[in-house]
Amino acid sequence: MAGRLGHLPGDAHLRNNGQLPLFSMSRTAVIPVLSVENPRPRRASGSHGESKMASADERLMEWLRDAHAAEEQAETMLSGMAGRIKNYPDLRARIEQHIGETQRHAKLVRGCIERRGGGTSSIKEFAGKMLGFGQAMSGMFVGDEVVKGSIASYAFEAMEIASYRVLVSTARQVGDEDTARVCEQILQEEEAMADWLQQNIPALAQQYLMREETPGATATH
Repeated sequence: MAGRLGHLPGDAHLRNNGQLPLFSMSRTAVIPVLSVENPRPRRASGSHGESKMASADERLMEWLRDAHAAEEQAETMLSGMAGRIKNYPDLRARIEQHIGETQRHAKLVRGCIERRGGGTSSIKEFAGKMLGFGQAMSGMFVGDEVVKGSIASYAFEAMEIASYRVLVSTARQVGDEDTARVCEQILQEEEAMADWLQQNIPALAQQYLMREETPGATATH
């Protein structure tokens, strides 16, 4: 990616102690980026004071926490959008279905974290990274929320799909087959939601434009 991450448009208000969240925001788009704490790999001190790279097990735990935070923020984002939709029943129904799936995903990922010895305080710390994203989403779309909200949801799903594929691979690399199976299960539902959005966004856009051109009709939601 050209330039420095710290200069991505609109991300300054989302920083947390010098860390970037999973997402950077612009006025009209959601840009998923990797969770970055430092441009150099994280290192830990060895028994004799030397530095060593983080282990695959440590990375797996870190990425599980990121996934848990993303699921919690997805629930907030989707619940807010579903609560405002009045004139697009198919979209609202699919979002409400995925809210239930998202709540279950968060519980499943939390179970993986706790089974691997992670504490809830660590989960809360990572969830805090995502807070600014949800706050920005609440006021991001004014006139065409249905269209841009659907686009943003599709971008979010793409990020989650990539994340769970990484988690499946990493879990298998460290021999954690239970976590790999959980992440594969979640991955299938994220892919199904992304497929639905991909297939329905064009029709949603057409429906929005028709309502916008109809006197007395509400197109926004």
